[in-house]
Amino acid sequence: MGAEKADTKDKGVGVGYRARFHDAFFSEIRPAISWIEVITENHFPNLDGGDTRARQILRHLRRDFPVSLHGGGLNLASADSLNERYLGSLLEVCSSFEPWLVSDHLCWTGVKSENLFDLLPFPFTRVALDHVAERVSRVQDLLRRPLAVENLTFYAKPLGDEMAEGDFLNELCRRAGCRLLLDINN
Repeated sequence: MGAEKADTKDKGVGVGYRARFHDAFFSEIRPAISWIEVITENHFPNLDGGDTRARQILRHLRRDFPVSLHGGGLNLASADSLNERYLGSLLEVCSSFEPWLVSDHLCWTGVKSENLFDLLPFPFTRVALDHVAERVSRVQDLLRRPLAVENLTFYAKPLGDEMAEGDFLNELCRRAGCRLLLDINN
C-alpha cells in the first residue's frame, strides 16, 4: 500500500512519529492511523546534500503513510527577513516527501539570525497581522501549497494586543489563505 498525496478533507487520526515507537510503525501489524506527523527540521538534508538516518526512516514511513511536516523554525513573526537557507531546505523536504500538510508555529524564534530555541509570542496588532500575513503568503508561494499555522502557548502575554487571538487567527487565515492548526493544549 503506497502513500498518496491527499487532500485535507477528513484525514482521520494522525500521530507524531517518535523514535521510541519506531518498531510499531515498521511491524507487520500497522498502527490504525491515517497519517504521521514528523518534525520538519529533523529531515533537512545534510550540509553536503546527503541523506540522514531520519530521512531514510521518513522515506520508509512515506511508503505506507501520508506525512505531515510540522516545524518550529520559520520564525514567521520575527522582524528578521525570512531565512532563505531554511526556506530552501523546507522546499527540498516538501519536494522529496510530498507531505499532505506543512505547518509551523505562529511565533518568533530568534532575532539578528540568532535562534533563541523557544517559541515566543507577539502582540496581536494590525501591524503584526500585516507582517505575518505577508510572510505566510511568501512561504506559501514558494512551497506552492497552503501552510497551516499553529496557535501558541503563552507563558506571558505580550502587552499591546489590539484584537483577540481568535480574531487575529481568523483574519490571518482569510488574508493569507492559510490553514489553522489548532492545538487545543495551547
